This record gives sequence, structure tokens and C-alpha cells, in this order.
Amino acid sequence: MKNLSLALLLLFTLPTEAQWIYRQLFDGADTAAHNSLFMQIDSNSIWQIGSPRFKRTLRAPATSPNVIITDTLHSYPINDSSSFEFDFTLQVWNNGIVALEWMQRLDFEDSADFGFIHFRASDTAAWQNVFNNSFVYNVFGFDSVNLKRWNGEWGFTGRSDMQNVWVCLDLSWLSQVSPNGKVYFRYSILSDSVATNHDGWIIDNMAAHLTAFHTINEEEMDQFMIATPNPSRGKISLKTRKNGTVQYIESIELIDLSGQVLKRWGLSPSKFEIDISDQKPGTYILKVNTNLQKEEFRIILQN
Repeated sequence: MKNLSLALLLLFTLPTEAQWIYRQLFDGADTAAHNSLFMQIDSNSIWQIGSPRFKRTLRAPATSPNVIITDTLHSYPINDSSSFEFDFTLQVWNNGIVALEWMQRLDFEDSADFGFIHFRASDTAAWQNVFNNSFVYNVFGFDSVNLKRWNGEWGFTGRSDMQNVWVCLDLSWLSQVSPNGKVYFRYSILSDSVATNHDGWIIDNMAAHLTAFHTINEEEMDQFMIATPNPSRGKISLKTRKNGTVQYIESIELIDLSGQVLKRWGLSPSKFEIDISDQKPGTYILKVNTNLQKEEFRIILQN
């Protein structure tokens, strides 16, 4: 691997409204030793940092002149699986939302070639896709027509104009599961065996924000925690009201009316989704133990 030093924007929005800002525009002037991270790109990878002005479609960066892109000159090749990785250290706070964002534009053969995003909380853990992931607080900012499945995995495909995409993670949970206080991300392209001369994936202005509260407005909650929908056909979303303190789920138990524990979940974010579709229709008790208080729900599972 070769290391390319990069600065990543860490915008910390605290209750006092104090902010620390570190930017990465891929243009050099915003990179400094004290706020840089190392982006790792394989020597045989098609990912490059530079100007895309000679590309056929993806010629315009979010801010000139440079971006990170699937080759600054050529279309992406067939049968390619290039990726780049980076990590950043979670700061001393252990509550709030870590929001990673960037600008992107897509030019893939629709439903044939894809761009994937994975994350993990340690350098030895398995990579997890950020989409439809119970441990990811939210992903937004893209057009839903550009998100499709390939071999059971969600990824970007097709063409799009410039988008501002966000991936949000619960810092309280991350601080419990990350052994070295870091979070890791990987961006990958996967192309098939048919050459279609598409440009691929352009990414610019990467940023990370640590916010005391979520970055978008959400529905006000009167209860400490809600479990929806109920009745359910299997998937149940647990959501905890954010109050500016450390919040995470320590354990979850699904119990039948005779008192038998049928399923268990361990350490989880305060916004989490479970699936009980493998159980018989009926009424169940869902016990949720957070670090702050315990909650219990009577769940009706339907066909």
C-alpha cells in the first residue's frame, strides 16, 4: 500500500457551539500535518488523486482542481475491483453522531458496475456495507435510483449529477466497540466483463463531523425509546431520544409469553433495527436494556 496524506474535515458541533474544522478538498493547501489522515491506495488501483479535466463525463470537481476519482484520464477497465481506505480517530467525546460526508458524481453502467462503501470499528473486524445496516444511524443525500443490489449487496450504480452524501454513525456505540478509538472506511469499485467506456466515480470535499445531535431534523420524541412498527411483519426499528449524553443499548431480548428467551442481541447503537421474522406470528415481549434505563415493549408479530 502507498500512503497519501490527507486532511479530513472534523467539524465538532458541541452544545457550546464551539467548532474545530479540518477540510480535505484534495487540492493540497488544506492539508497540514496536525490534522491529516493517511489514505491508502493500492499501487495497482485505478483510484487516483488529480484533475479530471480530460475525462469524458466526470470532468467537473466540486472545487477545482483536484478530486479522488477512478482514473483521472481513462474509463474504468473491465473486471476491476479497486478500492481505497482511510481511518480517523474518534475524539475524546463519547456521545453524539459521527457524520462522514462528501460530494460525488456517478457514471457507471447501470445495474452492471457498482461503487460500494464499507466501514468497520477495528482494523481486524469484518468490513460492513453502510447501506441497510442496523449499526449505521443514517445514510442520505443520494437519489434512490442510484442504489441497487449486486449479488445481495447494496451499492451505487448508474449516472447522477453531483450529490452531497452523508453516512452517520452513533459515537456512543462506536466508543464502546472500537478498541483503538478509530473508525475505518473503504470505497470500492466493481466492474463486470463488458467494456462500456463509463467514467466511474468522482469524490471531492470529504468531511467528517462530530455533532452533539443529529445533522438533520427528526421527529420529536416524547418517550425515551420507541419500537416501530407494532404490529410488525418482522423488522422492528428501535429509536432512542437523543439527550446529549452517552447512550447505547447494552442488550436486547425477545421473550415469548411463557418467559422463554428466543433471541438475544448484544451491544448496539441507540438507533437500531432487529428482525424477528423467523418467529411464529403471535405476541412477544421485547426487553431493551440501555446504559441509562430499561424499556419493555409488547410486540405483535403478524404474517
